[in-house]
Amino acid sequence: MARRTLLTAVLLLIALVGCGSSDEPAWVTRERARLEQERAAIELDRAAQAKERAQLEAGRHGQGAAIAVAFSRVAAPDVDLTRPSLVVVMASSGKIHVDRHAVNDDELDRLLRAAYVADHDVQVVIQAERGVAHARVVGVMERAKAVGIRRLGIGTSAAP
Repeated sequence: MARRTLLTAVLLLIALVGCGSSDEPAWVTRERARLEQERAAIELDRAAQAKERAQLEAGRHGQGAAIAVAFSRVAAPDVDLTRPSLVVVMASSGKIHVDRHAVNDDELDRLLRAAYVADHDVQVVIQAERGVAHARVVGVMERAKAVGIRRLGIGTSAAP
């Protein structure tokens, strides 16, 4: 909700500054394009989440309640997409891959610790396949935080 309010405020500011005229400063044009891309990504994310909610509701037939978790496909604001990242891929089979190599829990902890020691500003991106339990993703995030990593991003991905 706060993101939408901020987006609305910035769009209003841009509208007040100019309406796309040729004498518009370049930074305004770039910001307008960036905000439009972000708005489109948010709309796609909302549509995907609505579809997932509908599928979850349709799948309930007296079974135990499930919690729908829709991971955002929009980049986290604290993750810089231009910087290299330590990518942790979590497969729905339960396997975890780092740099396309399967790792166990101890190896993952060692890799997270080594990445933090090498660069205290390291960023970790967790790509969780559909079907990966929310608790597993949060568990990996907590393990990264435990070694000092603060730049974390999550998303969905295909199998490694």
